[in-house]
Amino acid sequence: MRNISFMVPMFKYNFAGFPMSVVLLSHNRLDELIRNIPELIDNCARFGYELIIVDNASDKNICSYLTRITSSKPNVVLMLNESNLGIAGGRNSAFALAQGEFVLSIDDDTRVSSEVLRDLPGLMRGKYLEVGILALRIKHPFTGEEQNFAGDYDTPVRNHHGAACVIRREVLARIGGIDDFCDFGFEELDICIRAHAAGFQILYTPELVVYHNSYLRPGGVGFERRRKRIFNCSRTMCKYFPFWMAQKLSARYFVQAIRGFILNKEISNLFRLFLDHLRGCYLGLRHRTLMPPATVAYYSDPNLVPENGNQPYFGPLIKRKLFQTHRSDQFKKRNP
Repeated sequence: MRNISFMVPMFKYNFAGFPMSVVLLSHNRLDELIRNIPELIDNCARFGYELIIVDNASDKNICSYLTRITSSKPNVVLMLNESNLGIAGGRNSAFALAQGEFVLSIDDDTRVSSEVLRDLPGLMRGKYLEVGILALRIKHPFTGEEQNFAGDYDTPVRNHHGAACVIRREVLARIGGIDDFCDFGFEELDICIRAHAAGFQILYTPELVVYHNSYLRPGGVGFERRRKRIFNCSRTMCKYFPFWMAQKLSARYFVQAIRGFILNKEISNLFRLFLDHLRGCYLGLRHRTLMPPATVAYYSDPNLVPENGNQPYFGPLIKRKLFQTHRSDQFKKRNP
């Protein structure tokens, strides 16, 4: 595999005795911080974890709150970025400092119970010893809506949900952090592809549930996020996979993504989205780093979830569900 360090920051393995480093990324959500941070600080101190809070240029009142609540907390590191570094830059700045054996990466609107926090290191040393990135089950805290459900048993997946995952520190030491180009969207898939190519499992567990207070972004904010997702999807596919496969996956995702625009009669934006798709393909081909055959085969599986262009436009949903359940049963038998 070609060296891609010009896009991906590399880290040293700075293990300093913490069982786990909890990395929280914050940006302009004071109400969520007030709801989540105090309990998280207490739990990390109780379990001997390191807590790294990275704020991406939030308003002054948020920075003041974070400074006040984290002062005199020896296990807490607070980073106040003067500019918004995006998801990749923000998380990478924390990954570079993390000194735990494992890294729990969460958003500021993600809530993790004390029981899940307590159990994670032991599970990663035991039941999930071969897992490089563990995708936790994500639900909405008020509606209970599933945000990444992938089956009732431990199941291999394409990527984790960005709101919460556990990364073995060895993974970051081997493959580096998040691609700096992925400031929003598909950063999860990008790092999981590279982890799989390095020999690590990407696994979803339904037993460890966390809660993510996601919400729809209105107007221009939501549209710009969709533009970034289309761009990053096309770029990621063309960067890592054979040309024919990359074009198929990125084109399928593009078509699926624009269905909502067509239904909402936002036809005027389609041309801009198409240009984002082409721009992503072009930059992906410029940064081309083909993955090994085993990883290409893994991500070619049309039944692998979550779906990001690997399934046909109009596939039989019942058949997919049956296959996913069978796949989970097989994995459970292999890993009792």
